[in-house]
Amino acid sequence: MNLDHQFDWKGFRFSVGLVAYVVVAGMAGQYGFPYAWAYAVGPAMSASVAVQSPAPPVAGGASQSFSTSTSERVISSLSIKNAVPQARKFVAADLVSMKMYLYDNGATVAEYPILTKGRPNSPYETPSGFYEVLTKEQSHFNRGAQVYLPYSMQFYGNYFIHGWPYHVDGTPVDPTYSGGCIRLSTADAERVYAFVDKGTSVFVYDS
Repeated sequence: MNLDHQFDWKGFRFSVGLVAYVVVAGMAGQYGFPYAWAYAVGPAMSASVAVQSPAPPVAGGASQSFSTSTSERVISSLSIKNAVPQARKFVAADLVSMKMYLYDNGATVAEYPILTKGRPNSPYETPSGFYEVLTKEQSHFNRGAQVYLPYSMQFYGNYFIHGWPYHVDGTPVDPTYSGGCIRLSTADAERVYAFVDKGTSVFVYDS
C-alpha cells in the first residue's frame, strides 16, 4: 500500500511552516528579528547572527592603561611622579610649571624650562597625554609655517619637541609665535635630542 496517498504531506509541511512563522513572529516582537531567526534556524546561523550584534558593555570597568586615548580627567588627576616608570628612559613635559624633566630608571637626570606651548582653547593647543618619540630630525622643515625646527622630536601628529624655530633666511621666529609644539631653547633641545631614542615614552601633563 502506498502511504504517500494516505498522508497529506503538503498539508503537514504547511502546518509546520505556519507554526515556525508564529514562533519567529512572537520572539521577534520580544527580542528582535535577528535573535528570533537565529533561534528558529539553529546554532549554526545563531553564531553568524551573534557576530553582527553589538557586544554588551563591560561591567565594572576595565583597568585603565596609559596611552594617547587616556582621558583628560585621568591625566589631570595624575602626578608626573606617579607616571614615571622605574625602568628605561622617560620624558615628562609639565605644561603647568612649564618645565621638562628627563628620567632614567626612575631617577631625574635633567630639567629644562619650556619656553612656549600651544595656546590654550585654540586649535593649536598642545595635546596632553602619553606618547612616544616617533621621529628625530636635527632640522625639521615645517612646510605649512615655512620654518625650520632645530632638534625636532615628533611625539604626536604635527606636534614636536624642538628648539627655537627660524625662517628660511635664518631669522628666528617671533617669541609669541606657536604652532602648538613644545619649544625649548635650542641648546636644551639638543640635550634632550641626545638623550631620547625613537620609542622613548613622553608624558605631556596639563591640568
